[in-house]
Amino acid sequence: MLRVERADVDRLREIRAEWNGLVAAMARPSTFSTWEWIEAWWRHFGDAYEPVLLHFYRGETLVGILPLASRWMIVEDAALPTRTLLYCGSRELGSDHIDLIASASDAAECLAAAGTYLQWEFRDWDLLHFSHVAEDSRLLEWAEGNTVPFPVDSRVVSAAPYVDLSVGFDSYRMSLRKKKRKHLEGLAGQLFGGMGVEYWKCDPVEAKNAVRQLFDLHRLRAASLKRATVFKGERLIRFHEDIAVRLQQQGQLRLRFLRQRGVPLSAWYCFECHGRAFAYQTGMDPAWEKYGAGNLLLYEVIRESSEEGLKEVDLLRGGHYKGRWTKRSRALSTINMYNDTALARLARWGARWRTDFVHAVKQRSRRPTPQNREGEIAPEEM
Repeated sequence: MLRVERADVDRLREIRAEWNGLVAAMARPSTFSTWEWIEAWWRHFGDAYEPVLLHFYRGETLVGILPLASRWMIVEDAALPTRTLLYCGSRELGSDHIDLIASASDAAECLAAAGTYLQWEFRDWDLLHFSHVAEDSRLLEWAEGNTVPFPVDSRVVSAAPYVDLSVGFDSYRMSLRKKKRKHLEGLAGQLFGGMGVEYWKCDPVEAKNAVRQLFDLHRLRAASLKRATVFKGERLIRFHEDIAVRLQQQGQLRLRFLRQRGVPLSAWYCFECHGRAFAYQTGMDPAWEKYGAGNLLLYEVIRESSEEGLKEVDLLRGGHYKGRWTKRSRALSTINMYNDTALARLARWGARWRTDFVHAVKQRSRRPTPQNREGEIAPEEM
């Protein structure tokens, strides 16, 4: 039987190696569950939260982590404020593929222990909210099983397209439509050959400055499209400066630019984690949209990832343009679990009413509404 401990942030900072060892043992590790990502989030955003970092021990051995944080808030599916438990970083950072941090062999036992702990020992909560959980995650498997001691609502909210590179880059390239291949080849000849554009990998000493350039390009594109974006603000910029430096030091940052004479034209902000690249955010100078700078850059990111032996480029949530790069995707779901409290019961009723109302409106209008990561601006269409 596992022992559950509710750790504080000081304890988090002591177990970096153990934490990342468990990330490596996950069925599908992601940057968004790593110690670096979670610890940096606590330093930059944690002042608004109470830590509920659940550690699972077999004897003296740490075998699992469920990194939660608590605050009064209204989540996207709710109709009123609740004492909400969230996966660390999921709200401010739009993390995808969040999951229990444990090996496949320990996952079921860890989650059973989490349910018992939240039912009987730590009861100061109303709603447990997991956002954009992948279809093959342990959390979704738990939520859809019959061992959860709480009422559960879950629904698919988006999809994460991914490029399978196990077949090699040439096979992937040939899987694209002929028209798309010719268009990309033409862009490469025009930009790299005729216009002096270069593919630039962020230099370790320039990581912070490169992050600022990414934010500037993202802001310019959003303004040109007259779209609001939440990928802005000094606190968020400082977080990404921080995490970019850390990941760069570990060889896990893939911040790539197209530049002309040192001036950035477009950017893709990606992370590497255990053989996969995660394409997190993009930015582009609107003046270069007509040249296809964003599309060409993503194509080169995919090429580089294949050449370096990565098995996948995950394009993460939303954006119908991403489906033009691959036919593969993973469904992403939102999971809500409700405690046995009066406020939780009221919140569940309100959330169901709101969901039914929104669904009815969408059915009536019959207009698709793809859900992007907050702040994500799609590159130019092809």
